[in-house]
Amino acid sequence: MNEKIQMIIDWAKMSPSAFCDMIGIQRSALTHIMNGRNKPSLTLIEKILRKFPEINPDWLILDRGPMLREKTNSENQIDKNETNNNVNIKELKCTNFEQKIKSIILVFDDNTFDELIPRKKV
Repeated sequence: MNEKIQMIIDWAKMSPSAFCDMIGIQRSALTHIMNGRNKPSLTLIEKILRKFPEINPDWLILDRGPMLREKTNSENQIDKNETNNNVNIKELKCTNFEQKIKSIILVFDDNTFDELIPRKKV
């Protein structure tokens, strides 16, 4: 598991301390895991998967499949509309539900964020 955590840190292009800050653990906890002293808890795995939704849980927990999840149709649509870091967001709907998106939160690599709220039709 420590190799997989290192792969995630490398993939995210983060330092171990930035990774700890992002997922909300102490640096010593990560050090103990990386050195093989401790095994990661279920809580730690959950924090990783919540902060990095691109990571395939089957890969992380069961060692099956690719490291990254396959993109859904809505994610592919956003990629197609992306131009110069600006995303052209049209009215997106969840594919399995009749719900509309209320807001989208963008988290940037410097850990700042912005919230996009769709305009109401007039």
